[in-house]
Amino acid sequence: MNKTLELKLNKNFIPFVIILLFSSIPWIDFINSNINEKEFILTYNYLLYFFINFLLLFIIFKLLSLFSNISSVYLSGYISFIFWLFFQHETIKREFESLSYINYDFLNLSFYLSFYLILILTIISYFLIKKKFFNYFLLLFLFLNLISSSYLFLKNNISYKQKSVSLENKIISNNSPKSNKNVYFILIDTMMPIPTFEKYAQKSYENLENFKKNFKAYGYNYYSNTVNDYGSTPESLATIFNLSAKLEEKISDNGEKKVVWFPEILTKKYNTPLIRELSKINYDLKWLGNSWADCLKFNISLCIRDDKSFYLDTYLLNVFLSKSPFKKVFIDNFKFFNPDGYFNIFEKKDNALGNFKEITYNSEINDKSTFYFIHNIYPHHPYIYDENCNRQDPGRLEDFEKFKNTYLCVTKQIIDFIKYLEKKDKNALVVFQADHNWPYFGTGNFDKTELEEKNRIFNLVKGNIKCGLDIPENFNNLRTIKYILKCLNSNEKI
Repeated sequence: MNKTLELKLNKNFIPFVIILLFSSIPWIDFINSNINEKEFILTYNYLLYFFINFLLLFIIFKLLSLFSNISSVYLSGYISFIFWLFFQHETIKREFESLSYINYDFLNLSFYLSFYLILILTIISYFLIKKKFFNYFLLLFLFLNLISSSYLFLKNNISYKQKSVSLENKIISNNSPKSNKNVYFILIDTMMPIPTFEKYAQKSYENLENFKKNFKAYGYNYYSNTVNDYGSTPESLATIFNLSAKLEEKISDNGEKKVVWFPEILTKKYNTPLIRELSKINYDLKWLGNSWADCLKFNISLCIRDDKSFYLDTYLLNVFLSKSPFKKVFIDNFKFFNPDGYFNIFEKKDNALGNFKEITYNSEINDKSTFYFIHNIYPHHPYIYDENCNRQDPGRLEDFEKFKNTYLCVTKQIIDFIKYLEKKDKNALVVFQADHNWPYFGTGNFDKTELEEKNRIFNLVKGNIKCGLDIPENFNNLRTIKYILKCLNSNEKI
């Protein structure tokens, strides 16, 4: 009886523990590399994905044990090692890339070189696990790796909690008179200026005429010839939260000094000037982002969504899987099996305008002195919508026809959002602006250089934004934010 129990324990419990412990190494390493910037440490999404990952590996172990005479302890160690090895893909790829000048072709080649190397090592290690010395080495290697990763996690987590100072402790609000109107700053990523779009998409005049007629009917003004200080998202948005066109070095709570761009600038360790100024007039900043940059990864305290509601964080899974070959191999081969379809797990996540409506649909939006920063990724690539907002193949980055279709879809989404706010928050101050222009003017039949056009932006603003102050020339991202702050601080009604 004791021998039977011991055998069952050996075949099930010990492998269970081995896979549970050692499969956690890539996850712990993932946290260690992101702990200073991210906010997802030990959230339910992290635990959920880890559990699913562990369950999948244990099922693989059980299936392999049916067809293999290898000891269950050694087999579980092998599976854990292979899982760890696949998450060294990024490191191996960097080594390949360092052997040559980096260009697109070589980057793609280095990916597959590292992938095939991992496959070869996997096959070799499978035959070696029949050797006792290799099994001992494997288990010892994983054990030491686990100890090292866990030590770094505990050290970094304690350090992070000690050095993270909440913004509430840094900012002192006052009770000065203010307007309670909510502010919506809606960043439409890569939204081309209307005149530029009309110039290059001549067959679409009717669509834009309807668009212009609609936004004018709701009291919105379009500002032409608006130019941002920078031509990329991280820099353009950094100027907003810095309240300065000059991106100076910042010192974080842990003493690190560097130029900080968006979205890192919104982490708790930086005392962002915009949030500080809003707090002085008793305004909160709330952020709704996308799969690239969202509050759940950078600063949970800025989230619009109720923390109590369940939220499946696909971005977390995406970033984790990006450190292995799994994601790219799957996406590259998806079209082979499904050439007429398009797979994008972030389609819903990236539609921030739709997500805001979903979050607030069943509740009232009262005057709460809130500055809403909503970052809608489209019409940025992938160009997954046609002009009627139906699914299309996204095409290449430089495919203007695909971009044009998604652009026209976004104009419909903007009007739909304007109508929604008219019902939910009629008196709010609303700004729709791009961060930069479509950046591929060096291709096709465009007669402007990328440098000349890159910083020009789409700029649509609700007319009630005007107070007793004159609207500045070149009403770009930074100047718009500064103007709103001046109006909210002034005695003039806005």
